[in-house]
Amino acid sequence: MATHFGAWSDWDDVEAKLIGKPVNLEISLALEFLPPERVRRMILAHPAGWLFFGSDSPWGNPKDLLAILLGLNLPESLMGKILNGNAEKLLS
Repeated sequence: MATHFGAWSDWDDVEAKLIGKPVNLEISLALEFLPPERVRRMILAHPAGWLFFGSDSPWGNPKDLLAILLGLNLPESLMGKILNGNAEKLLS
């Protein structure tokens, strides 16, 4: 599991080397630090089954991070995977 969308503030490298590959990416705290259009592009370019939303507490406020994620207007089926479906599958 690569946290912070794959690398803390090395997101150019993440886009070049990880996005699109079968790598588990936890995206939560990075949502506050990346422009929404870039986050949306990266999420849509990555395999849906490899994306996870976590709390990143105490550094991030899960309620605020969730609001940012919901504001990206991602497809409902993708949101279901990111918010719980992928974690359920990983942990079962």
